[in-house]
Amino acid sequence: MVTIYEGLINELKIKCELKGIKFTKKNFKKIINKKITDKNINTKKRLDDDELIEKIVNEIETIAKKLQEILAADLKGLNELLIIFEEEPQPSLTKAKKFLKTKVFINIFDLLEEKYEKRRETIEELQQDIKNNPDRIFPLRFVKSRKKEKIFLQHINFFTTY
Repeated sequence: MVTIYEGLINELKIKCELKGIKFTKKNFKKIINKKITDKNINTKKRLDDDELIEKIVNEIETIAKKLQEILAADLKGLNELLIIFEEEPQPSLTKAKKFLKTKVFINIFDLLEEKYEKRRETIEELQQDIKNNPDRIFPLRFVKSRKKEKIFLQHINFFTTY
């Protein structure tokens, strides 16, 4: 099943291809930050679809809210998440947070879609997945003010930060 986000990204990829814009991590970042739509860029390489970009940004904000709900920083919720990942529940909130940061490597989109089987064994595997799929980068700027998501993102912010 295709999510709303995946549908919007597929539409964006098609529009980029038609305009001759490569869909890379760098260009995805520029598009989301609306820098490829600026008037100072070559007309052929400009993506004139502010409405689509706005829909993508709104969907990312919705995803950030869902993430906040999932990662409610109480011990019971974090331990339930650890059990889902077939890890031992932790006796304290601090230990549960630390364990999630250091032992559970999963893309934010897979976590929200409950595709727990897509968990990676190492951070390098997750980084490779992100490199191969630039649209699966979760922009850290959408969760900087939310402590609960930062718990989870802190370890992987190397490739989620714009």
